[in-house]
Amino acid sequence: MKKVLILLTTIMIVALTGCKYVGYKNISYEELTTKLNNNESFVFVIGSRDCSACTTYKGTMEEIMKDYDVSIYFIEIADLNEEDGNKLRSQFYYQYTPTTIFIEDGKEKTTYDRIVGAADYETVKNALIKYNMIKEK
Repeated sequence: MKKVLILLTTIMIVALTGCKYVGYKNISYEELTTKLNNNESFVFVIGSRDCSACTTYKGTMEEIMKDYDVSIYFIEIADLNEEDGNKLRSQFYYQYTPTTIFIEDGKEKTTYDRIVGAADYETVKNALIKYNMIKEK
C-alpha cells in the first residue's frame, strides 16, 4: 500500500510540475480549414508516422515547442480519407514529408518559406521568429 501511495504521489508531482510546452496537436483537414477560415496564424506540419524524417523532425519540433511554449499542428496524411487527402494536396501542393507550412492570417504568404524535410533546430527557430510565432530569447 505504501509503495502505491509513493507511486501515485510521484506521478502527481511529475504531472503538476512536468513539461509546460503545448506540443504537437494532431488536426484533421476539417480543423485546418476552420483555422484558415478564421484567419488564424499558425504553423502546421504535413507528415506521416511511416516517414523516418518525420520522426526525426518531430523530436526537433518538440524541443522548440518546449523551449518557446508554442503550438505546432500536425496533419497525419495516413489518417486522411481520400477526399480530404486530395483537397490537402490540391490546396497545399507538397511532394515530400515532412513539410512545414507557415500561415499568417489564414493564408500562406509564400511557398518559398516552407521547410521541406527534417530541418535543424536553428532553421525552424528562425522561421518561427520571422513569422512572429515566437520571440527570440
